[in-house]
Amino acid sequence: MKRLIGIKLEHIEACLAVHSLRDIPQLNRDAILWAAKNGQSSSVAAARSGIHYKTVSRAAKKVLETHQIMMQAYLGIEPDPIAMHGNTKEAKAIRKERKTKLLQYNLKK
Repeated sequence: MKRLIGIKLEHIEACLAVHSLRDIPQLNRDAILWAAKNGQSSSVAAARSGIHYKTVSRAAKKVLETHQIMMQAYLGIEPDPIAMHGNTKEAKAIRKERKTKLLQYNLKK
């Protein structure tokens, strides 16, 4: 859930709208939105919702993957290279370019 902190709530809601209720049930949606609003972890959100934390973390992973696909498809912004390739010099340079592009579109909180 910490990876969802940098994403706007409107984007999280849009990513949830892409998935059916069978993929991400309503309780999981509510838990993800609550955790994103309050900056809590998946275990706290699951305890509050009364569901298992693994289902919440899997749903959050789906939301994150959907967000990355949407950013890449519509804006041409690549996924975070440090999360994918480690802390290398090339990844840091790519991340710096990515941050300027995100700021250009005003996509950070």
